[in-house]
Amino acid sequence: MSNRYGTETLSDIDSKAKQQCDDFGFRFNAFQPNHKGALVDRIHAARTDGTSAIIINAGAYMNFDTRLLNAGQRITKRYTDLQEECRQPARDQWSTILLDYPWFELHNGTTVGGGIGAHTEVLLKAFPNLKCIVQERPEVVAEAKRKFGMMMPDAVASGRVQFHSAGFFKEIKEGRNKTTYLMRMIVHDRPDAECLKTLDNVKDKMKSDSGLIILGTLLQPAVVSGKVSHKGDLVEELGEIPYPLCRSGGVIGNLVQRVDQEANAAVNVTERTPQEFKTPIEEADLKLESILQPRSRHGIITATLL
Repeated sequence: MSNRYGTETLSDIDSKAKQQCDDFGFRFNAFQPNHKGALVDRIHAARTDGTSAIIINAGAYMNFDTRLLNAGQRITKRYTDLQEECRQPARDQWSTILLDYPWFELHNGTTVGGGIGAHTEVLLKAFPNLKCIVQERPEVVAEAKRKFGMMMPDAVASGRVQFHSAGFFKEIKEGRNKTTYLMRMIVHDRPDAECLKTLDNVKDKMKSDSGLIILGTLLQPAVVSGKVSHKGDLVEELGEIPYPLCRSGGVIGNLVQRVDQEANAAVNVTERTPQEFKTPIEEADLKLESILQPRSRHGIITATLL
């Protein structure tokens, strides 16, 4: 079976790119690594191997990587990064999440580990009452500022969006009053110790009027919809999943199931069930408020101070 982007195989894409290069008298060389380090090494090698230009589609890696950014900045050749196009899928993922949660009730937000702010941008455009802070590592914040300067200059000028440099494993910068801390795809597959450390850091900066929203892959089918269940327990588990069924309960063809299997095979991590979200939240002395499943593979988990 061929690897596919949409309905075209990678071979189809290579053939079209080669034909276009042939038409303009260029030699085409495709490089498809299976890890980021190899891609970074290839970019650096292009500095001295006679390469005239580079087109990189980093979107296949699904997240912003400063190693790719640093490698690109060292290139004096023509260098085109299609990473900007990755922002559109990020925006598209929010189409149902925006509809299935009352974001309009929030006042201020801090996106912890917010990347270059693609999701913050969506929230600010959809809800004019919101003010947001993007918190990330310094090198990522620099890129986020540049992006917002192009995409939402008025929000930057008015202070609706601000930027704090900090790593969430070490500290969380304190937000405004009535701050909701938002973490998307941060603790969903982190080891328990790292997950708990991050939650502890957030809790330390929360006030009585603060809230926490976690957006992350929620392993089905053990999902509670709403704030209460008929047993009074927010998380109702199916019990132990018998071998050889997958942790998803044997759901076949489910995207979340495939994500869980691929993450486990590739980097030895697993996605979290509701119970596996509930446990570290309570260990961090936070109160689990709700676990919701919108029309998305991302679950919405909310928590407050005890």
